[in-house]
Amino acid sequence: MADESASAPSAPGGESAVARAWDDAISRVQGMAMSARQEGDVVTPFADSLRILAAADTVVVCLDPVRSDDPAGGSDLAYGPPTGYLVARAGRRVERFAGNVDTAGRLAVLAASGIPICGTGALAQSGPLGHLAGPWMIVPFGSESGRLGWVCVVRPAGKDGFTDDDVDHVITFCARTAFALRYLRLRAAAQAQLVVRERERIARDLHDLTIQRIFGVGMMLDTGLRLTNGECVPADRAAAAIEEINEAIAELRRAIDGLDIEPPPATAAEVMQAVRRECGRQALRFPESPALRLDLPDDLLLDNCALRALTAAIREGLSNAARHSFCRSVTLDLGAHEGQLSLRLANEGQARAAPDHEGRGLRNLRARAADLGGDCSMDVSNTGSLLRWWIPIGPTARKMPGPDPASG
Repeated sequence: MADESASAPSAPGGESAVARAWDDAISRVQGMAMSARQEGDVVTPFADSLRILAAADTVVVCLDPVRSDDPAGGSDLAYGPPTGYLVARAGRRVERFAGNVDTAGRLAVLAASGIPICGTGALAQSGPLGHLAGPWMIVPFGSESGRLGWVCVVRPAGKDGFTDDDVDHVITFCARTAFALRYLRLRAAAQAQLVVRERERIARDLHDLTIQRIFGVGMMLDTGLRLTNGECVPADRAAAAIEEINEAIAELRRAIDGLDIEPPPATAAEVMQAVRRECGRQALRFPESPALRLDLPDDLLLDNCALRALTAAIREGLSNAARHSFCRSVTLDLGAHEGQLSLRLANEGQARAAPDHEGRGLRNLRARAADLGGDCSMDVSNTGSLLRWWIPIGPTARKMPGPDPASG
C-alpha cells in the first residue's frame, strides 16, 4: 500500500508540486506495466495512488469483462459486474470486492454517460461505498479511443468538492493507466500466440520427424523378421534399428528444448550431408537406395529452420513412398537457383488411390513451407507419386527460429 505521507501534496511548491506528484504516479504505474505479469500488478498501485493524490477516502475501479474479439479492450481479471471490483480504502490494503458495489443502481447509470460526473451524497446503501456522503467523482477508465471501465473517487464527508484541476488530473491518470493496461493486454495476447505457434511447431516435429523415424524402425524390424521367416532380426538391421531409436530420443529432446540458441547456418556440404544421411536411414525400406541429384552452390547458407523443414519434407516423402505405394525406385532432386531451394521427390511404382483429403503429414509440410514463404504439392497417379517442395532462400527468406534439425 502506498505511503500515506504522500497524500494531497501542496505547499511548498503549490500547483507545481501537485502536478509533479501526479506525473510521478503516472510514470510509476506505466513503468510497472512494462514488466507486469498480470493486470493486478498495475491496477492495484494505480487505485492506491489515486486515493492518496485525490485526498479520497475510497476509490473503486471497475473494469469491463474481456471480449474475445478485442483482447486489449476488456479485463482478464474478475472485476466488474457480476464478479467484483477493486477497492482502495484509507487504512486498508487494496482488495477485490466480490459483492455488488452499486446497490442503489446509480453508478451504472452515471458511468454509462462516458463523461466525468461530480456530486455529493450517498451513492450506495451498502458495500464499500455504503453510507459515504462526501464529494464524489465518476470518470471513464480509458480515453476517447476506448473505455476499459470506470473509476469512482469518494472523499470523506465534510471535505471540499473536486475542482476542475482535480478532475483533469484524475482523467489524465485514468487515461494513461488504461493505455498501460492496453499495452499489457496486447503483450499478453502476443505471448499467447507465440505459445500456440511453439506448440504447433513441436507437434509438427513430432509427426514429421520423430514419429516417421519410429515408424521406419518398425518397418525395418518387420522386414528383417520376414527375411528369416520370423526367427530373428539380422544383426545389421537390429543395429540400424537401435541407432534410429537413439536418434528418435535425441529428436524428442530437441523438440522439448526448442527454444535453445539457434545454431549457425548450414553450408552446402552440410546440407548435402544431411540429405544423404536421411536417405541412407530409409534406404532399407526400398528395393534400391534412392537416387540423389544434388545441385547446390558452394556459397549456400541455410538457416536452421529451413534445414529442419527440408529434412521433414524428405522424410515425409520417403515415408509416403514406402507406405502408400509398391515402390520400385525413388529419385530425389534438390537444387538452389535464383533465390529458391527446390525439392523434387518422385517414386515409380503402383501407387494406391489418392485419398479424398489431405493427410496431416502433407498439411504439416505445407505449413512449414508457408512459414518460410514457400509451398509444396503432392501429385499421385497409378504409376507413382511426385512431391514438389520449395522455399525462398537468401536475404528475402523468412526466419522462423526453432530447434536443431535431425543430425548425427
